[in-house]
Amino acid sequence: YKIIKEMVPETREYQHMKDRLRLGQEGLSAAQALLEEKRQEMHREAQLMLTDMQTVKASLGELDKVALKPRVFTNAEYFQQMIQHEQESKQPLHEERIAGLRLLAERAETIEKFAQAENLEELFPQYRSVIDQVVDKVGAKGSRKTCALM
Repeated sequence: YKIIKEMVPETREYQHMKDRLRLGQEGLSAAQALLEEKRQEMHREAQLMLTDMQTVKASLGELDKVALKPRVFTNAEYFQQMIQHEQESKQPLHEERIAGLRLLAERAETIEKFAQAENLEELFPQYRSVIDQVVDKVGAKGSRKTCALM
């Protein structure tokens, strides 16, 4: 007797796996649409914020015009003086106070940048790219249970 084995190619289709793939792709598309919706919402909020900041800037300019005393120094300079005083005095917990004052000085410098800009809405393209980078960074990391933006 002679036994001959012959290999016959067989194609199997696993419908349950195809269904899972389709559902996953639909879920990804829904997640991408939701991410784009959040991106657009952030752009709208940033635009509104810059418009409000433009109003505040105009109000500060008007206040400076009618003020009885001119500003002697800026808020950022004031915070730098406070930091220098804390470094010289070295009272207990001075390092924590210095860290807080540095944060406040950075914020004051940012506000001064806004105050020096002619039109704050011109800064919006810069912030649009920052928002896009953050959203893309979060989207590239894959699915998460919590959103890093909110």
